[in-house]
Amino acid sequence: MVVAGRISGNTLNDSLAAQEPALALRVREEQAADLPFCLKLFTSTRIAELEALPWSTEQKAAFCKQQFEAQHQHYVTNSPGAEFLVIEQRGERIGRLYIELTDNEFTLMEITLLPVLRGQGIGTAITAELLVQAHRLGRVMSLHVEPNNPARRLYERLGFTVKDEIAFYLFMTCSPPAVASSS
Repeated sequence: MVVAGRISGNTLNDSLAAQEPALALRVREEQAADLPFCLKLFTSTRIAELEALPWSTEQKAAFCKQQFEAQHQHYVTNSPGAEFLVIEQRGERIGRLYIELTDNEFTLMEITLLPVLRGQGIGTAITAELLVQAHRLGRVMSLHVEPNNPARRLYERLGFTVKDEIAFYLFMTCSPPAVASSS
């Protein structure tokens, strides 16, 4: 169900439970108390690129905190209708999911999982279900991904194609089948 430009969390939870019951996934609205967890997730995506820098652990942590806060502020400011969700598995926080639904498009702004859970089908299950919902609404689904991010292969497997390269990111879209066949 779409409510005022939003996908109902219950709809997504029901769909995930039906499609992937063994994964025991659910999403809920992000709360202020979740921000330290979200910072931990953000930091986990930057470890490899920061390893080469001659900074102390404290400097790397401060840099990641500053970058996370800037990113979060950017999302909140530039996407006021976005949904900021926490992904849970069996009641434990395992990731974050940021999405935005507009009149024309469904944007996957961010999906990040704990490092130990990456590559286990969780991101695939969530992204595939979001794609089903976007297409059911007749919306193009879009996202940005770094060219070397392993998730790019997932997105291509699900039918996303590169539409543009913007700075350090690929802009990818996947149109509903009826729209895709008419172009």
